[in-house]
Amino acid sequence: MIGLVIVAVSLWIVLDPSLAQRTIVLTIAIALAVVGFVRIIKTIFMKRLDTRARITKGTVGVLATVLSMGVILFPDLAITFLVTMVTFAIMLMGMSRIVVGHLEKGMATWARALYIGGGIIAFSFGFLAAVFPGLGFYTLILLLSAAMITVGIIRIVSGITGELR
Repeated sequence: MIGLVIVAVSLWIVLDPSLAQRTIVLTIAIALAVVGFVRIIKTIFMKRLDTRARITKGTVGVLATVLSMGVILFPDLAITFLVTMVTFAIMLMGMSRIVVGHLEKGMATWARALYIGGGIIAFSFGFLAAVFPGLGFYTLILLLSAAMITVGIIRIVSGITGELR
């Protein structure tokens, strides 16, 4: 369900450029806060995960939630700073997917590949947005939305197949 919401919201951001900059950044931040919170909950309740994967998911969940909440609670900060906070949260999510895909030997091979590949894509889009902040707001938002769509698709596929980690 969360994967569908993330994909829908990210597509909405991409398809409706008339949205105000703050609305776009806040929407991405809210989606990241939800994903971060879910990661924290999973860390607590999913005992079958590899300990290192649980620690990674929990740490990234806390960091993503904190960064996202900073954006939500302080919307008057400069848009560039808000985008930077969201960018780093997405990079953390991508790294976490890579680590979980690498460490979870009990997952199906295709699921591990999905996590690692999706993590690389999400991290790369976030990294590009971080390295090239002068690309312009909407280009950065397109990169960040593409990263969120990737995360959403991974969640949908892994939820449908039962490989949700």
